[in-house]
Amino acid sequence: MTSARIKTWAIGLLKYGVSLGIIAYLIYGSWGDLKRLVDEPKHWGMLAAAWACCFLGVVLTIVRWRLLVLALDMPFTHRDALRLGFLGYLFNFVSLGAVGGDLVKAVVLAREQPKRGSEAAATVIVDRAMGLYALFLFASFFIVLFGYWQSPQSDIRVICRGTLIATAVGTLILAVLASPGPIRRWLVAPSHGGHIVRRLIGALGMYRRNPRVLAEGMLYSLGVHGAFTVGLYFISQGLPGVAPTLAEHFVIIPLANVTGVLPLPVNGLGAFEGVLGYLYQQIPTDGAVAASQGLLVALVYRVITISIAAVGVAFYLSNRNQLSMALQEGAASEAAAEAALEEMSQTSAANSLDGVNAASGSIVSKTMQKPAR
Repeated sequence: MTSARIKTWAIGLLKYGVSLGIIAYLIYGSWGDLKRLVDEPKHWGMLAAAWACCFLGVVLTIVRWRLLVLALDMPFTHRDALRLGFLGYLFNFVSLGAVGGDLVKAVVLAREQPKRGSEAAATVIVDRAMGLYALFLFASFFIVLFGYWQSPQSDIRVICRGTLIATAVGTLILAVLASPGPIRRWLVAPSHGGHIVRRLIGALGMYRRNPRVLAEGMLYSLGVHGAFTVGLYFISQGLPGVAPTLAEHFVIIPLANVTGVLPLPVNGLGAFEGVLGYLYQQIPTDGAVAASQGLLVALVYRVITISIAAVGVAFYLSNRNQLSMALQEGAASEAAAEAALEEMSQTSAANSLDGVNAASGSIVSKTMQKPAR
């Protein structure tokens, strides 16, 4: 094992250590209340409905990704999307190294689409950016709808107004990145735009002439966040104790999900639990929610998502040989993908779709592409 891979694994272990340490601290501080809640009767029908909502949310993310792949004229069946989507979801839970779920999807898709490596990487980047931006839009809509940006509680008011500002800034940035013009060309210059900015510009360049796809993808993204929000509400109703209302969940859950941007595994593992517990205490107006209720809901949610990720095990076992070879290429392919997207961003700055497609025969195609086996 090379020193680079050892470093990557060490960082992965450190991240999981931090996340699990946070969860252990939260459980230790609430052990008595958690034990009481666990021992009391559950509403299993509500918990089953919660599982169904969360499963729907995962499927919608996969459908959204398939939409982005098809928009680039790559053949991609529903079965292919489900196979790679659930594999990626699985590897978000089990990977300690550089080969996370997004990279698994990009690498395997690239192997199955000869000479389309950089486009495969672009679909994953746009898919992730779309989901994150939709999360802020979703949170902002309900913050304004229910007036939480004027909350009498200073902490909640600051959090909500910060979310509104972040949404506005994100909207402006995406508008600049997705449109042609001198500012955009200035940003893609190596001496100006940052590495992430250039990659995002390159990916967005492939979809700039197809706004319908982006709009439809945003609708799927809003559906994803709605499904997970309702799912977490059902979890709260399936567990003993008082919980926030459904309307309050439409503010609480998006704000808690923002922790997914933190450099912690499994979309903010540990941070999500802590923030959800805090918001369960602060958002409800009647103040009747138990201190440990939010933590228990978050832990049950993690169990549900792990059970959904287990679906990917079946796809892994049925494609073990091909996937193993793809994973061996993962670390090298990550660097290659970044180089290809850098090239792609420079080409898309000229607002030429043909130029972007020409960039698809770049380093990723040479490194990642091998005949599917």
